[in-house]
Amino acid sequence: FVNRSQASIERERNFTRYASHELRTPLLSIKNFAATTKKALKDGKPNQQEKVIANLDHILREIEFSNRTIDILLVSTSKAAINVNAVGTFRAKSVIENAVASYPYSNPAERASVHIAETTDFEATGPYELLVHALYNLIKNALLSAESYSDSKIELECFSAGGKGTIVVKDNGPGIPLRLQHKVFDDFFTTRSPGEGTGLGLAFCKSLMNQLGGTITYKRVDSTSIFRMSFPLQEP
Repeated sequence: FVNRSQASIERERNFTRYASHELRTPLLSIKNFAATTKKALKDGKPNQQEKVIANLDHILREIEFSNRTIDILLVSTSKAAINVNAVGTFRAKSVIENAVASYPYSNPAERASVHIAETTDFEATGPYELLVHALYNLIKNALLSAESYSDSKIELECFSAGGKGTIVVKDNGPGIPLRLQHKVFDDFFTTRSPGEGTGLGLAFCKSLMNQLGGTITYKRVDSTSIFRMSFPLQEP
């Protein structure tokens, strides 16, 4: 028998909760859209083709999301290397626009609080889909921290300077207390109540950026929380 520490057991429990939640969400969506597609075909009503195609497109997107989640779990927990087949060049503005447009918002008010600032685009190397998901995590954290703000504002932008390309996510939520900021990218660190967060999202972002030779930082300036993802740019 192997004696495991309580911390090790709790880590496994946290991972199980995270994996279950992250994979259950797209699976439930797939189930619902498959059911409505089946009903549309069974009813045999005219003009159902567009609905069926739209549902199948949604199912395919959710399957892609699930595969991306599996990659994220591998990167986050086992520190596995990024799948080299998924790495190519990306445009920062495209990553931002994709993340903002495809994020699964809970309601129109959430969507209205997320904005893309005027940006200076740049091109760098990295796995496009995983970078989109990294922004999902930053958007999600910002939305959760701003839930009590009627005037919540989340802003994304990108620019290049000094041989680096940077994607920035800002929000006007309450932020992370100064005494805890050094732990923000630690595995399973979360300031949320038990069952509300597992602390793997930012740890994934950190692992991803490390493997790309870049950095991710957090700081609080006045009443604004700022996350910066910086990528090395290739010499022209």
